[in-house]
Amino acid sequence: MKFKESKICFKINYFVENVLKVRSFATKITLMFLALSTISTIISFGILSYYHIQQSFKDVKKHIDLATTIRQNLSQQKLEIFTEKIEKMLKNKLISEIKSDPNIKVFKEINEPINKPFKYFYENGIIYHSYKFGESFYLIGIDEKMLYDIIMSKAGIISIYNPDFYISKTVSNNEICSGKKYDNSDFYLVGCIKNETVLKITLGNVFKDSIIFSSSFISILLLSFFVVRKFILFPLTFLTYQLEEINEKGLEKFKFTLQYFGSDELARVSSLLEEFRKSIVKSNHKFKLIFETVTKMISISNNFNKFAYYTLNRIDKILNMEGSVLISVSKFSKNDILYSENAEKKGILIDVNQVIEKLNNKENFIDVNNGKFIIGG
Repeated sequence: MKFKESKICFKINYFVENVLKVRSFATKITLMFLALSTISTIISFGILSYYHIQQSFKDVKKHIDLATTIRQNLSQQKLEIFTEKIEKMLKNKLISEIKSDPNIKVFKEINEPINKPFKYFYENGIIYHSYKFGESFYLIGIDEKMLYDIIMSKAGIISIYNPDFYISKTVSNNEICSGKKYDNSDFYLVGCIKNETVLKITLGNVFKDSIIFSSSFISILLLSFFVVRKFILFPLTFLTYQLEEINEKGLEKFKFTLQYFGSDELARVSSLLEEFRKSIVKSNHKFKLIFETVTKMISISNNFNKFAYYTLNRIDKILNMEGSVLISVSKFSKNDILYSENAEKKGILIDVNQVIEKLNNKENFIDVNNGKFIIGG
């Protein structure tokens, strides 16, 4: 791992432990999954919302086109049937019946025909139609409400969007609208759905899907926290258990065994720890041997000095030398030249260097120095 990456990891770990107060390794992993999942959920919600909104606009446009076309065809047929009925009534001179029809808002005789390039024209909620009967011309205005039972129907798949249908000379461009022109006329049947309605319904559906997804995710998260986490963290938990077991069994009677059950990173760590343990045990064994050897040597040396000192005093007493006997027990140190108790009391001293020189020359000797016996070895 590069230094910069390590620095970032240390900062994140510091933030988690000191700001969020999370110090458990398992909780850190769970928190990491939760953060990543939350971020991915937000991003997914945004992407899905955008996709569904675009798809909803296309679907709504297609359905409103179909619904408007069907209503326009049906209302066109009804309008044609009604105007044919009025024409027959004019031929039969049923003027009073025509005027009494509640769907007729305008009925008047005009002097000349309406100069329009189409049969029907629309003004202020009234559909006008001109007739010629004999030498007379008539203008009849039909209430648009006569067609409401057809054009205002909210039946169909688009009913969830609460569409508006109306007759108009223009088609709005500000909303999701579809306009179908009536045959031989100057007006349209327009069907519109508000953009905010589509957005509201689409986002509501996406939100419901997100709730289902989030609920599933939380369930999986809880399952992973209580069950899967134990499986994922088992190698680390096992290593921790073995490290604690060292204090009870000691290094010599303990072995790291995780590497025998896997080959992941923690298994390799366990293998390295086992090699390190073996090297420590081997080193400790060497140190133990050295320590025991030195201890025994010191013990032997102390015992030998005590024996030599005891022998020296006994010889001094047996021979009644009164401190004239000196025994050299070592050729390595002046401190190992022993005097008898009587010699120490009388302050009898000899040239120790001379004795050591003879010892170094591997000489076994009995010498007399100023009347004093020196036994060397």
